[in-house]
Amino acid sequence: DVTGVQTCALPIWKHICVRISAVKFIGSMAVWFRKHPGEGGQYLLAAMTFLANSLEFPEISNPAGAALLNMCQNCAEEIAPNLDSLLGLLEQMDRYNVSNDAVIGLLRGLGHVVGTLPRDKLQIVLKQICHAQLVPLDALAVVIFIKCHLIDGKQTLC
Repeated sequence: DVTGVQTCALPIWKHICVRISAVKFIGSMAVWFRKHPGEGGQYLLAAMTFLANSLEFPEISNPAGAALLNMCQNCAEEIAPNLDSLLGLLEQMDRYNVSNDAVIGLLRGLGHVVGTLPRDKLQIVLKQICHAQLVPLDALAVVIFIKCHLIDGKQTLC
């Protein structure tokens, strides 16, 4: 219970269509959330948390990414104080089976929020965004290098 906002955990395997509908509905209510974020942004934060948690389910990740993009486009200034949460979510994207479209939606949404920041904070945030994208690529490059050069304990060329 978030000061009057009831939350319920529907079993995802039984109610996937309800969850997809909820994700789409919340995304479509972005303008309302901009005008009614709640005290301290509590309603907006609860909606963003629900959408972020929905990314981990492959069946819902595309609509959740689209909903996050819509929320970020319409509520960028209200989301900016919680930008660290979105950056943390971006860093976790490789842990989930998230579609490329969902990741792109999140990145585009982050771009809208970053666009509201003061100039002195941009460099730090952009470095964090780039770092979140480069770390998994670096790990993949190491794995490929090891597989190409050390097959059966012998050095080979790919």
